[in-house]
Amino acid sequence: MGALIMIFTADHFERKYVIFADTVVWFIGLFLFSIKIGTTIFIGSFLASMALGMYLQVAYTYTAENYPTRARSSGFALTDGIGHVGGALGALLLPVIVSAYSFSFGFKFIAITGLIAGILALFGPKSSKLTLEEISA
Repeated sequence: MGALIMIFTADHFERKYVIFADTVVWFIGLFLFSIKIGTTIFIGSFLASMALGMYLQVAYTYTAENYPTRARSSGFALTDGIGHVGGALGALLLPVIVSAYSFSFGFKFIAITGLIAGILALFGPKSSKLTLEEISA
């Protein structure tokens, strides 16, 4: 669902703001998921899944276009690789957090880290409706 929404919206808004908005939806979704009361787990998982589909489409583009042409492939590969290492560590860390604290705390922790990523994106350069040369300058 999120990826389909991005087909119609990704190029109409500044990417770093879209990333931030997506991480806010991610935060809300995981927060609702962590509550585990009635339908909140379903609504939360829907919102979190939708936000992930929205976020990834724009974040990959935003990451790549912020490197100059001569370093774009290497820069994106390095950045993407670091992101995958972070995801792998998160997958290993979540069961430890859930065991030590609670299910709710573990998913709230993930929600907060995602929101922090969105806040960090706000400090990046604007890139929508600019050529790659303009972004690199």
